[in-house]
Amino acid sequence: MLIRERRFREDLYYRLAGVTLCIPPLRDRPGDVALLSGHFWTALQQKYKRQGPRLGADTLAALANAPWRGNVRELRSMLEKIFALSHSEIVKAPDVTAFLDVENLHTLERPEPWFWTTGFREARRLFEKEYVTRKLREHGENVTRTAAAIGLERQSLQEKIRQLRIIRPVAGDFTEKE
Repeated sequence: MLIRERRFREDLYYRLAGVTLCIPPLRDRPGDVALLSGHFWTALQQKYKRQGPRLGADTLAALANAPWRGNVRELRSMLEKIFALSHSEIVKAPDVTAFLDVENLHTLERPEPWFWTTGFREARRLFEKEYVTRKLREHGENVTRTAAAIGLERQSLQEKIRQLRIIRPVAGDFTEKE
């Protein structure tokens, strides 16, 4: 448009225009959180020239299920705060939740993610994902106890977890199993 109006040089546009990548927001790619967390954690160890606390197995699930409205930068910032301020040897999910809750206090109003979606089905899917994630966290990631608490059969809850692509704790090379 600006080129047609002769307000922007066409040759300059093509010089600046490289490859355009459309990357979905981090909240839509929870599987990437573990990989990014590992990368950032290693970088923080190098930056601060110390080992720092270890990430617990449940920590990655808590991080993966966070909304990350600030995308990858918010994740990196959160990990740096955890790295710098954590006093324990192992960072666990409740520690992450505490850091996330403190961050939410600084925001005047943060409507639930399903509020902003345009379609009913997507809003329902987002609500179910948030509900199941919170209930799993509330019951220590135990599927049997969570299913009983919310009135579902264990198999039904497991299927719902698969359908909603909820990330559960998995030990990686930079986590420690409790």
